[in-house]
Amino acid sequence: MSHTDTAIWAAGGLNTNGLDNFLRHDILKLVILAIGILIIMRAKAEETRRVMVMSGIVIIGLAVIGLASGDNATNVSSWLVNLIIGNGNGG
Repeated sequence: MSHTDTAIWAAGGLNTNGLDNFLRHDILKLVILAIGILIIMRAKAEETRRVMVMSGIVIIGLAVIGLASGDNATNVSSWLVNLIIGNGNGG
């Protein structure tokens, strides 16, 4: 690819929206499916303690991924701070 071709691509508004959409919607679903299959396989082996620990870790991990990929990180952090120290109105 020549310098002119690169300039044309950059001028055309090349962005990563398609990759972001693919990772958020397609890959994440496949990862959740694989984790679900692993949990079911562990549960069949009667390892319930490990299944519960793995489920808890998965839920926390998905919450972190959702927080990182969304635009609500500031709102969630403000809510957590208000939950811990209060918001100053006596509640």
